[in-house]
Amino acid sequence: MDGKPLPVGPNSHDRNATWGYRAGGRAKGYKLHLLMALGGTVIAWRVAPMNRDEREMARRLFEPGEFIEVYVDTPLDVAEQRDPKGLYAKARRGELPRFTGIGSAYEPPESPELRLSTVDLSIEQAVDRILAVLDERDRRGA
Repeated sequence: MDGKPLPVGPNSHDRNATWGYRAGGRAKGYKLHLLMALGGTVIAWRVAPMNRDEREMARRLFEPGEFIEVYVDTPLDVAEQRDPKGLYAKARRGELPRFTGIGSAYEPPESPELRLSTVDLSIEQAVDRILAVLDERDRRGA
């Protein structure tokens, strides 16, 4: 998504509307639920100014055990250093006024099923941890 809201709802034209980001999050949740209902396993990410209520709304779309929240914990300064598209620099210059972490607050999840520190883990280690959680879920029959 690269810092761009999903085009949904009446404010889809307004890139600065927090509502547009939130509506995009809801739309993404419903799309993921549809893919799951068709028998797929879905791994999706979202960087957004979501709050606890919005995360819980997304969780309620799924049956118990189907929704696994993974917090990919990356400090803001590290995210800025790793930004290949220069989006954080644009946000700092005011070109992306509601960019998450700069112009819009980011609320980390309070109790994700899995937390991955991108400072401490390699990509391979992070993927291994995600796969281990999915394997454990499958063993439990969720």
